[in-house]
Amino acid sequence: MKTNLMKKFSLLVLSTIALSSCMDIDVNNSKTDELDQVIQESSGYEFSDAVVNNVDGLISDFNSGASKVSGMQKAVARPTVTLTTEAGVYPAEYIIDFGEWGYTDAVGRVYKGTVHKKIKDKAKSIEETWNENFTVNDHIVEFTRKVTGTAPGVLKIENWERVSFTHGINIDKISTKTGTRIRTLIGENRNKTDWRNFSYSFTGSGSGTTIHGVNYTTEITSPLIISEGYRYFVSGTIRTLTATGFRTIDFGSGVKDNLATVNKNGLISDITLTW
Repeated sequence: MKTNLMKKFSLLVLSTIALSSCMDIDVNNSKTDELDQVIQESSGYEFSDAVVNNVDGLISDFNSGASKVSGMQKAVARPTVTLTTEAGVYPAEYIIDFGEWGYTDAVGRVYKGTVHKKIKDKAKSIEETWNENFTVNDHIVEFTRKVTGTAPGVLKIENWERVSFTHGINIDKISTKTGTRIRTLIGENRNKTDWRNFSYSFTGSGSGTTIHGVNYTTEITSPLIISEGYRYFVSGTIRTLTATGFRTIDFGSGVKDNLATVNKNGLISDITLTW
């Protein structure tokens, strides 16, 4: 359980590095500020992160014999979880079938189709997840994810995601993003059973194309630091670039506060973090 909680925490942190959440992207967004559009759409892997978290819960329930649907609202029937390899033998491979009618997660997203997961060994040193014929709220979602424990205390996440936003049977917009995220355990913790008492360093970079056709790159230019027992970054910087502009966020030099400094195309302002 501790490992799952720590992984979910790292995914949550790395999915919010752009300081916005875009689970429901407005494909008709008519903002004239290209950089603002990029910031909205580059805030992590909003579709695949959510799907993988639910899939991990379903596999955990399957292995423990539980009858509930983790992370899911009440549905007509459970998603079908199938272990395609011999029980207790690794690599282990699972297929999660959400069916053609779909299942609804805790925040109202409807999943349809199948997701595959391969786990290399009992220690989960390598986990690979991908999908096929899969939609979220009827938008076509394709993704691959590889999570690797590269060393004690180090977790590497490699993502690729493509979302085709549909209107009826037509595809209106397409967004893509790819990147690598690395979480490293730093310092000592007093309570090794509670993930909130760990300190982490985050690094990573990525690139993509928004639903408006804008290409961008994003990079953690100075490691983001989460201090033991504190929810906000205490230091580190992130930079987002497009052909026409840039934005950096500076989280400070180690002070435990919820303040950060934003530099957008040379205009500097202070912001208050509220996640």
